[in-house]
Amino acid sequence: MTDNIMSEIFADEKPRVPHRILFLDIDGVMNSRQSFRENNKRGVHRNHCDLPFETHMKELNRIVEETDCRIVISSTWRHYYSTMALRDIFYLCGMKRPEVIIDKTIDLVDKERSHEIQDYLDKHKGLVLTYVSIDDGVDACVQSNTFVKTDFEYGMTKKHADRAIKILNTAR
Repeated sequence: MTDNIMSEIFADEKPRVPHRILFLDIDGVMNSRQSFRENNKRGVHRNHCDLPFETHMKELNRIVEETDCRIVISSTWRHYYSTMALRDIFYLCGMKRPEVIIDKTIDLVDKERSHEIQDYLDKHKGLVLTYVSIDDGVDACVQSNTFVKTDFEYGMTKKHADRAIKILNTAR
């Protein structure tokens, strides 16, 4: 299976059915300064980043369960890991349905993440029912009504997940 598998997944569906898409950052969303401290207390030390943390994974699992969305990784992690590797990492960190991680945004050199997300949306017209981007930086905001900003201190909380669910379950 290729690393860019969205078209393969959608090609199997007859007729093509648009999906809800969650553009997901990892650092500051799926891990946080708080999770770094918690892992340090547990004696788990990493060099520069931290794996997705269970409290944040619980909220991601809830978003997927309540919206049946697909996930496109917009994080810088996309430069270092294949889609399959990201599925494995998320599964090992407690993700119940890692198969919903279907793709990654491309790197548009010297462009903000919002441009990369918009490029993805433009290339997949008709296949995106609705979308949300969850990020701790404002550079991922394509439209304010489809953006959930987290805080690197705490990562994704119940409040952020609730907002993402509301956005994804509102057809555009």
